[in-house]
Amino acid sequence: MSMKFSIFSIELRVTLKSKLKLNKAIFLDRDGVINKPLFKRGFGDHPFAPNKLENFLIYQSAINFVKKIKSKTDLKVYIVTNQPDLSRGNLSFKDLSRMNQKIFDNMPIDGIEYCKHLEISNCNCRKPKPGMVMKIKKKEQIDLSNSILVGDTWRDIFCGLSAGLKTYLLNKPYNQNYFYNLRINSLNDLTKKINNLQK
Repeated sequence: MSMKFSIFSIELRVTLKSKLKLNKAIFLDRDGVINKPLFKRGFGDHPFAPNKLENFLIYQSAINFVKKIKSKTDLKVYIVTNQPDLSRGNLSFKDLSRMNQKIFDNMPIDGIEYCKHLEISNCNCRKPKPGMVMKIKKKEQIDLSNSILVGDTWRDIFCGLSAGLKTYLLNKPYNQNYFYNLRINSLNDLTKKINNLQK
């Protein structure tokens, strides 16, 4: 009797899981995609993440894009960002929280995941590893095969490809030496590609 009940329970869980509607999503890098990166004297065109709220300037084009996506589609929008300055002591959790709140106040995104670790920590969440994406996938039931990631560095590209996402490189002066063909000049260039996701 207990064996039959156990088998029935397994079959029921499998049936319910198969009927569960998976969400489609857009994953966005933060610095260089959502907000303006900083450039320091002596480092050429290498971008740095802002570590103070007063330097955290969100692109109006990013705000407009996310608002448009959320108003016209049922896609989820998430930010996945490396923030190793937390471990270096150059960024406080308080300032990061304020930056996150500024994002939420300006655009209707569904969530932000960040990695605080340095590269030497060999964690699973720091891009180019796909840990942050996989965490969101599991929690929010995301269909990665029908979702998109947009970033501006090679770490973003490798992260997206590793997770099985359609991955686009946002053109910037500092990534022109990357050999990657799926490039966009602005987030608005994704409109047609997003329409295809909705079919």
